[in-house]
Amino acid sequence: MRCPSCGFDLPPGAPACPRCGQPVQYSMPPQKRNTGLIVTLSILGALLLIGACVCAGIFALGGAFGLGLFETSNYSATETAEETATSEAEITATAAYALSPTPYTELNPPSGNTVSSSAEAKFKITILTDSKDGTTSYDVFNSGQTIYASFDVEEGAVGYVTTKWYFNGDPPDTGEPLEMGREYGGGYYSHEYYESGYGAVEFYWCSTSSCSDEKLAAVKTFQVK
Repeated sequence: MRCPSCGFDLPPGAPACPRCGQPVQYSMPPQKRNTGLIVTLSILGALLLIGACVCAGIFALGGAFGLGLFETSNYSATETAEETATSEAEITATAAYALSPTPYTELNPPSGNTVSSSAEAKFKITILTDSKDGTTSYDVFNSGQTIYASFDVEEGAVGYVTTKWYFNGDPPDTGEPLEMGREYGGGYYSHEYYESGYGAVEFYWCSTSSCSDEKLAAVKTFQVK
């Protein structure tokens, strides 16, 4: 910098010119303003504050409801386990029933009907045999073996005979009515079962071909091995 009075080169920072004594005034360099940095830092601070508030809110909600959500999850898992256990128990019970179903009894017919004395009197014999011409009564048969339900009716009895076959609690199979008294005085029905279990045959006497007036005459029980 030169002295404005004499043009002497002034040493840096000299308060006056060494040659002529002229006081020297230095102009200060313009200071940079940090407005942009301040604004940026303010925004970052606000964002950090908002983030902290959000995290605190989430943590508070988690503390308030976390136990409930955990309990709900545990309840669902428990409920699923109970349903699975119930299903397994039902399957086990069904399998056990298939292996050892409850036997039928002649004193308690599976149809729930009562033996009619008038219908019972129409029959001379009702048996389960191992052949259509068999005369020996059986109550135990092998799987796949044909079971014959044979019968003879009293001489002069005019009407119809039918049977109902029950096995392992299933709905009965009803046989076609056979006419008696005109050409036949007896006959047989047959059935085969391919699983083990217990069964029963009910013999019915009817006065019409539709057997709408059927009356229970006899009950025979059997087992299939």
